[in-house]
Amino acid sequence: MIRIMLFLTLAALVGCTSLEVRALPSQPVKIDCVCIKKNADVNVDDFVQVVQEGFARHGLTTKLIDGPMPADCHYVLEYTADRWWDMAPYMADARLTITKDGAYLSSGHYHLNGHGGFDLGKYAGTASKLNPVIDQMLQAFHE
Repeated sequence: MIRIMLFLTLAALVGCTSLEVRALPSQPVKIDCVCIKKNADVNVDDFVQVVQEGFARHGLTTKLIDGPMPADCHYVLEYTADRWWDMAPYMADARLTITKDGAYLSSGHYHLNGHGGFDLGKYAGTASKLNPVIDQMLQAFHE
């Protein structure tokens, strides 16, 4: 009985994070810029900054677009993110999708299973959650 209780307690304390990534294929053509379509529904303050820093780390320039997408934006990143609250707000889910001229190229999904349970790692910063997703998506691009 004690073993079962110990197992259940440990299971409740361990949050499980899942990452699903389809990497951006390497291409002989250089990607000049990735336009980030602003999502006003995302209320994670540093989300776009973390994404831009992650892309820069892989040598890719980004431009945040708030409004209609300009015709010269061939590569577009769209994103969503969900925040939860448990004593403090934290990001529990995020999706990134890259298209070229409207055609799907790559995606990444961060998900905190069970909203993190009692795992204090759920309060980790945006960068620690998104950087592994971004790095896997852009693994073909090195600075």
